[in-house]
Amino acid sequence: MLGPHLLKRRRGLLRFLCIPGQSEILKIRKLYDAFRAEFPLCFGYWKKYADHEGRLDGVNKVFEVYERAVLAVTYSVDIWCNYCQFAISTYNDPDVIRRLWFQYFVG
Repeated sequence: MLGPHLLKRRRGLLRFLCIPGQSEILKIRKLYDAFRAEFPLCFGYWKKYADHEGRLDGVNKVFEVYERAVLAVTYSVDIWCNYCQFAISTYNDPDVIRRLWFQYFVG
């Protein structure tokens, strides 16, 4: 398990890699995956990762990140709000949002 000093170093590296215009997506994914493996409940980093994917690789990857996020941090209201807000802004179709809602909350 990472100690506080390694957590601080990883956060610094994430900040460096997340500079707008940075395009080494495979390295960024690897770093985020390593960080989230150690700290899966840091919901803010799920959001940052989704935003980064959206800038560099498109909508489908963002949905994949949010799908993984809601499985890892199921009870995070922030993650759910971000996921639903993203879905609403991406698809102007209430049926898509309804399916998302029922998939996780009802079914």
